[in-house]
This record gives sequence, C-alpha cells and structure tokens, in this order.
Amino acid sequence: MNTHAMLAVNRPPTILGAIPATISTGVEVACLNGPGDTVFSAEQGIIDQLQVYLSSQGARCTKLDLPYAFHSQQVDPILDELETVARAVNMGPPQITYISSLKGKPLQPSDTVDATYIRQHCRQSVAFSTALENARSDNIIDQSTVYLEIGPHPICTGMIKASLGSGTSTFPTLRRKEDPWKIILDSLASLHDIGFAINWSEYHRDVGGSCHLLTLPSYAFDNKNYWIPYRNGWTLRKGDPASTVEVGETKQVQQAPKRLSASVHRVAQEDYNLPEPSIRFESDLYSPELHEAISGHRVNGSALCPSSVYGDIAVTIARHIQQNPEAGLLNSGHNITDMEVTQPLIANPIKEDEHRVLRVHARVNRSSQALSLEFASFNPDQKSETKHATCTIEYGCPDKWLRGWKHDLHLVKDRINALETQAASGEASKVTTGLAYRLFSSLVDYAPRYRRMDNVFLAGPTFEGSAEVGLENRGGNDDEFVCNPYFIDALAHISGFVMNGNFTVDYNEAVYISHGWESMRFAKPFEPTGKYRTYVRMLPADKAMVSGNVWILCNEEIVGLIQGLRFQRVPRTVLDMLLPPVGRRQPVPKAPQQQQMKTPKFQSPPQMQAVTVIGSYQKVHKECVQPFDPTIDLLAEELGLPRADISLYDKLHDLGLDSLMSLTLSGNLRERFGIDISHSQLMECDTIGQLLDLIHPNGQAALENIVSEESSSSSTSSEDASDSSGTVTVDSEIENTTDLIRSVILDETGIEPKDLHSQADLGSFGVDSLMSLAILSRLCGMGVDLPMDFFMRNQTMADVSRAISGSSSRKEESVPPEVKFKTDQIYQEKPVDRELPSAQAILIQVRSNPTGDRQLFLFPDGSGSPSSYSALAQLNPDFNVYGLVCPFLKAPEGTTSRIEDTVQIYLSTVREHQPHGPYYLGGWSAGGVLAYEASKQLIEAGEVVLGLVLIDSPCPISIPPMSSSLIEFLDSMGTF
Repeated sequence: MNTHAMLAVNRPPTILGAIPATISTGVEVACLNGPGDTVFSAEQGIIDQLQVYLSSQGARCTKLDLPYAFHSQQVDPILDELETVARAVNMGPPQITYISSLKGKPLQPSDTVDATYIRQHCRQSVAFSTALENARSDNIIDQSTVYLEIGPHPICTGMIKASLGSGTSTFPTLRRKEDPWKIILDSLASLHDIGFAINWSEYHRDVGGSCHLLTLPSYAFDNKNYWIPYRNGWTLRKGDPASTVEVGETKQVQQAPKRLSASVHRVAQEDYNLPEPSIRFESDLYSPELHEAISGHRVNGSALCPSSVYGDIAVTIARHIQQNPEAGLLNSGHNITDMEVTQPLIANPIKEDEHRVLRVHARVNRSSQALSLEFASFNPDQKSETKHATCTIEYGCPDKWLRGWKHDLHLVKDRINALETQAASGEASKVTTGLAYRLFSSLVDYAPRYRRMDNVFLAGPTFEGSAEVGLENRGGNDDEFVCNPYFIDALAHISGFVMNGNFTVDYNEAVYISHGWESMRFAKPFEPTGKYRTYVRMLPADKAMVSGNVWILCNEEIVGLIQGLRFQRVPRTVLDMLLPPVGRRQPVPKAPQQQQMKTPKFQSPPQMQAVTVIGSYQKVHKECVQPFDPTIDLLAEELGLPRADISLYDKLHDLGLDSLMSLTLSGNLRERFGIDISHSQLMECDTIGQLLDLIHPNGQAALENIVSEESSSSSTSSEDASDSSGTVTVDSEIENTTDLIRSVILDETGIEPKDLHSQADLGSFGVDSLMSLAILSRLCGMGVDLPMDFFMRNQTMADVSRAISGSSSRKEESVPPEVKFKTDQIYQEKPVDRELPSAQAILIQVRSNPTGDRQLFLFPDGSGSPSSYSALAQLNPDFNVYGLVCPFLKAPEGTTSRIEDTVQIYLSTVREHQPHGPYYLGGWSAGGVLAYEASKQLIEAGEVVLGLVLIDSPCPISIPPMSSSLIEFLDSMGTF
C-alpha cells in the first residue's frame, strides 16, 4: 500500500516519448480517458519526478489520492487469485450493448466476457475515449444519447464530455458531500423533462401513504374543452342550478349567502378545479355601508370611489380565497401591487328602482402565489360591464417585511423630526385637522369618518410632509370592513395633501388626482388606540406625474408602506370635463351646420353613420307618399302589401314591421341604395313618415340622386348638368384645423416637431386618456369641437387628418347635377323557387374599406332570426357582415330533422354571395353549432375556412329533449 501512485495529466499518452528515460522508465499508461487526458501509473518516487517534470513543461498534473496504482504492475500479485474467483461466476453473453473500455470498442455477439476478460480488465490500460469513438462510428451512440453515471461521484461525466463534446447530456446518481436524494431527484426530474417515462409510483413506493396530488399549470398547448356544458336546464337557467326550497309545513326560501364584509357581499361564482382558478365576487353599490364609503369621498362634488375601497375589497377577497385549501396559497401577508384606476366609479344618489353591482373577477396563480383582480360595474340595463380598476395581490411574509423596514426606521424618523424642527423655525408649515381638510376641500370633500389627520407638517417647496393619524371610532361600525377603507385613505392622505394643499401649486390651473400605487402592504392589523404617524416625499416621475412612498408608523415602529403612490396632474378644465362640478350644466354640443364651414368644428366620423347620401338636398312636401320613392316599393315588398295601400301616417307595427323585418329592410337599404341605417334606428320609427325622414332627412331629392347616379345613363346626367353643378372647396379649413391640432399636441407633449410624423403613434408620446382630454379642452377653447374619444379612435396624425377631412383621397365635394328618376332601373328581384326552402342573408354591416373583399356570415340563434347581431359594434372595415335567417322561420312545418340538412340550405345561400372560400363563419348560442357544422361541411368539400367565431355556444352534440319544467313554462306563457 502507498508504494505506487497514479498521475492524471492533460496530455496524450505519446508525451512519454519526449520524457527523459531516467524518468519515464517504469511508467505505464493506466487510463486513456480522453483525447488529451491520460492517467499514468508507477512507483511513488517515479510519479513524483514525472509530476515535477511535466508541471515544468506547462502540463496540468493531479496526483490521485489512491492507495494503489491500478492497471499497473502493482496488481500483478492478485491476478491469478482474481481469475480463479471469477471462474466461479456464471457469465453469459451481454443482453444489451456493452461498450468495453478494455477492448476499446463495443463487444460483438461472438465476444465473450469470462474470467480471463476480468483478469485483463484489471491489469491492462483503460481505453475509455477510444471505446466511445468506436461506438459513435458504429452508430451505437450519437449526439442525442443520454448518459446516466452509476457511481459515488461523477467521474465518467467529464470524460464523456471531453470525448464527445460539452453538449452531451450526462446525469449523476451520487455526488460527494451532497444529499443523495437531492442528486437522484434532480437527475430524475431532468430525465423526465427531456421525455423519459419515469415510474414515479416506484419512486414513491415506500412513502405512498404520505403523497398527495398537486394541481400544476397545464402545458400551454394541451387540448382543453372550451364548450359550454349543457347542464341544469340551460334554456331556462343558463347553467345555474334550480333554486331549492325546504318542503314541510311551510316552505322556506333558501337563505342568501353570508356577506364577507361591508364591501364584498357575496361569492357569485367559484371554481378551484381549473389550473388557474377563477372566482367572481359581487357587491351592491347601493348598500348603505358601501355607498357611504364612496359618497364620503367627493371630488369636484361627485361621489368618486377612492382607491382605498378597492384596497379593502382586495384584502377581503385575498383572505377569503386563502382560507380555501384548494387555492394552494400559503403566506398570510397581502401585498396589493399595480393598483391602477382606469375609469372613475361614481356613485349616484340611492334610488329605490335602481340596482347597480360592482363585480370583482379574481384569478389565482398558484405558481407565483398571487391573485389578479379586475373591478367592473354592471347594472341590468347594461349589456356589458364597465371596467374601473385592476390590481394584483402577492402573498408574502409580514414578519419579513417588518425586519426589512427596521433598517429604514431611523431615516424616516429623522425626516419627521426635521419637519417638526423646520415648522418651529417657520421654514415649514404646521396645519391642524380643520384647516388641512378645508384646504383639501377645494378639490376633495371628505366625510367625517375620513378626516383623521392632525398636526400636519408640510414643507411646500420640497413636497414633503408628515402627519399624526387617529384611527379611533368616529361614527359607524369600523369592524364591518376587513381592511377599513377609512383607515387606508386617512393613512395615505398626507400624499394628496402635499400635492393639493401646497401653496406652491395654482389649483385654479391644475390639480393632482390619485392614479394608483405600485405596492401597498400592512404588516400588522389596524389598532384603533395606536399612535400613527405618516411621512411622504413626492418626487417627479414624469412630465405630469409625481410619485412617492408613504411610510406608516405605529408606536414608533414601521407597520405599513405604500410604495409608488402616483398622482397625475390634471388641468382644471379637463377635470371639469371628466367630473363636472355639481350644479353646473354640461355644455350641449351644437348642431352641425350644413353646406358651409364658417368655423372649423369637426366631428370624427362615427363607426356607423345614420345615413350616407350624396347630392343636393331639397325640401319636399311630405303629406303623401312620393310616387317615385323606391323606399316605399321596398317596404311594400317586405310587408307583402300593395304600394297604394301605404300612407305616411300608417303605424309600422300595424303594417307588421317586426324586429326581423326591420333588420331585413335595413340590410336591403344598404345593398340596393347604399343607405346605412341601423336596426335600432329603424325600430325607433313609429310611422311611415318618420321612416322616410330617417332615410332621407334632407328631402326626397337626396334619394333620387343616389338612385340616379347608379342607374341613369351618362346622357341623362349631362342633360341638366349645366345649371346645377357646383364645387365647394374645403382644403384650407381642413389643413388649418389639422395644423392647429398638431401644434396643440406638440405643446402638450413637449416632443420635437420632426418626431410627430404622419405614422407616429400618439400613445407613445404620452397621449393617454387624461392628456387627450387636455388637448380636446384646449381645442374646444379655440373653436374646434371634437368628441371625447377622438384620440382613442385616431391614434396617428394620418388618422387625425382622415377623420378631419372625412376621406384621405377626396379634396373636393362636388354637388352633382339633378337628374330625372327612372323607376325601371332601380332593381330587379331575383326569381326564387318557392317549392324549396331558402335561407335569406341580410346585410347587417357594410365594409368601410372600399378595397376589402371579405364576408362574415353569422348564423341565427335558436330564434331563427339574426336580429341579435344588429347591436354589434362596427367590426373589421374589410368585412361585409351578413346575418342568415332560418328558412323555416315562417314555415316551421317544413323543418328538416337533421341539422346537417338544414346547414346545407344555409350554405346554398352563403355560396350565392360567395361561391368559394376562404370563408368566415360565426354564430351565437345555437348559431355557433350551425356555424361549426357549416365549417365542417365546407372543409370536407375542399373549401378553406379561415375564421370560426363561436359566441356562448354549447358543445355540438345531441341536445337532450326539453325538460318538463320548460314545457310547463312555455305552456304557462300560452305558447301551445
């Protein structure tokens, strides 16, 4: 033992030929581990000399800490006995590929592994790298092969990478001085990630009783079922379970769920089985406690919901979700981050007949231990929610927060003491409670429960302040909230007071409105008897934004921190537009003048104009139907009445003009005459006269010119052109208005004129909702009245120019000559085979882009009518949108028994308007099922379907028969 040694050298074995014989004599090559890694064996003295010599030549040498020199003459005495022992072992041919480091190659079926092989393996050199190279040459291994090293320490791993490349995948099973379970588990996890099927049940076999399944986020491309399941009598209750009553001597209605707090009233929807659980909470905005909290915060006289109410709701929801074990949320601290108020929530006075709900949509992210919240209001008269605010709640450790804040305590206290010293010397101001909130009242009027600041110290020039805050009861039940919004607001008041109670700010010109915060944390519950102090210093964050951190101390300890509390500078004129002072009437827009432009007051083009007409306008006598009016012909055709039976005073509903017929009429007006009138506008008309006023409000000649331009010959047009044509030039007013808008944008944003090119995104220059209001306010003072959403819909200067001019290509508006009307050239009705059912296609929306060529076909819902789609906002400008009418709507006796046959009828109509794809199809509810089947049939026919829009559609399977409760309900309505 210890008579021989081994030396690892980063040189090839051929280096022995360059070593003096006095040193190299007796040295043997024990291992060839890599192309440039060799291990030599010899007696101790020779190895020491070899190490000194090779080190002097720049080689890296490592003497191995081993008691023997393996693969050298030192093992000769044991070889005979080793071979004898090995003969007792029954060894057969390898069952898997065996790469032999003795032979330096993979063994063949003819090669044997026996006692002699074991003897040679012990004595002869290890040809590790040679064996790997030969295995690669024989295509036994390649660059995708994975190597798992079985041994006490990863020795072979380095040799494999040295021979085959550093990108080779190798994994150890054990490593010196490290936990074996950690190494094994890390390797198993890595093998699982690259696609190996690990038998985890075998891994957990010894501790199976302690295992439980965790729900992890699913892979992004896993298939998911997005169909709405048909359950709980969908037609009656839209998936909600039937209400239950207790049966007994008296029936008792099921009790409403218990309120979570005064600000969160109920859990409307809860599902923790999803990868990202989704929960919806609801609160009644007109409940006494919540309405009092909102109406006690009045900005410009309007009851504006403060961010503190959102904060209390967020903490209440976070605590409720955390109490559910299925949520998988561990820490107890609530860090409300990224609070952003996007649209003010204003609480109107409570009315008995009004019901308004605040909905909060929560999503759980288990991996990041966080919630995302979205606040939106809703009332039964709305078809959509109004989004007001968003935030994220991160679960953390309050004890860790407290330890971190201790390092900042002395700095905060030093600034508070400095403010008190400055106030004593007259360099800063000291303000009492009454005066502080009187200064505040120029912008915000707080109810008594909010007024909790006292002894306010303010350094105006540096926008720095401190205040004492009392959380004692000041009326009402403070325990009805989880994180009292009155307390949150009062503790943050110092930041708003620094900005809006500062003598260095001209509040007649602008005010500062809270815009949210980056982070809000309270490490301890509120103590009504605690002595609270707050401190803040506000600093510029942007051109019109300031930001600061509010430090909250209780009994000389930091217990809370609001970081990145932001205030946006808002001009008074803009604030008065956003929140008009109570008692002041809002300005009424003036009616636009026609045919002349004395002042540049332009409105941006609406998404869907009421009427599109071209030509001169003349007043006509409207006591009787004009004999040449093709609208009456169209209406008579739709109603199935003789034209002579229709007069101006006829009631439309008496003539049978229902919702579907008005939708059909609207579509035909678009297709035949280019007159764009919405379905809702038609439904507001009571008589034929009102309908004609809507179609051509400026006189009958408007419609005459439309039809004449489409159908009259050029000779007829030129006949009267000499005395009625004219041109009105509008270039100068358009250019002046565009230049004026450009100059105001440059002044408000402060950017260079060269940067405001035609395609520049105004949003990238800071033209957000508030700045756009400032720009619009200045333009209004200059005589240019634009709608409040003008810059939301026109986001580049090119868009602005087009909106002002009405068309980027038209420089002149020509007044075409009046021509005679020819009724025989208006339209011709296509012959229809009345024996076969056909589905009608109604043009609901006309593409605004003249170069567009795509169509969207919307299939009807269960009513058979496409009237549901008439309320859609304007869609893609490249699309014509058609609504399909059920072929059996008025003849249900001809209904086919198979949905496939019905869809074929629809597709016949679709192909009349578009013979070949690519197609875009869609539908709401049952219409989605029809669209799905239509897509399937078109694809099977070799057509291309590029878009399929499904809106609240059930899974397209066989829907069960109507429930008995539905039949009873329909019977009670007199359906049968």
